[in-house]
Amino acid sequence: FSVAPCDLILKRHWASVPESMLTLFLSISGGLSWTEALEPLRTVSSVAFSCFIIYIFITIFAILNVVTGVFCNNAIESSKADKDIAIMKQIEWHKGQLRALKGVFNEIDNDQSNKVSISELEVALSQEKLSSFMESMAISTQDIWTLFLILDADGSGEISFEEFVSGCMQLQGPAQSVQLARMRYENKVMRQELRHVGHGLQKLESIVALHYGT
Repeated sequence: FSVAPCDLILKRHWASVPESMLTLFLSISGGLSWTEALEPLRTVSSVAFSCFIIYIFITIFAILNVVTGVFCNNAIESSKADKDIAIMKQIEWHKGQLRALKGVFNEIDNDQSNKVSISELEVALSQEKLSSFMESMAISTQDIWTLFLILDADGSGEISFEEFVSGCMQLQGPAQSVQLARMRYENKVMRQELRHVGHGLQKLESIVALHYGT
């Protein structure tokens, strides 16, 4: 049994156990082309040649894919956690807004009747503190009468706490765009209804004219 002489490449990559381990690591990490390390083994041993190919196949197509899957799963879980945190922050913000609006409502409601009249709203918004708070919520206080009509949803002439909170939330921030879109939709429907009424009146006029004309 004779051993084939080792060439320079074989000595460089497979000269010892530590060198062989380094070659195996570099072959799967991109530091060395695995074909370069494979070629010297072809002339030495077909078993070593086959084992190295099996090693490359297992590490690249099995182990590394599993590791990649674990990282991807962790990223997905982290994204879900971020969404949960964002939802919790939104809930906490909403609770904070409710507490703040309740405090404002109690300050406006001087007689503690749980109802706010137009006079109470005018007096309260004449104070810089409450006016500034409403402005900080992107709610204009320039036209108090219009603001009162908007907040008085049932048209009773007084604003309840529920109406005050609901109205302020609708007037604040992104809710405005929803309300504007709803208004545009309702206006579109109203124009369509008016056109139908106009067509009906035209038909009625033609029928009346035909009747009396005969």
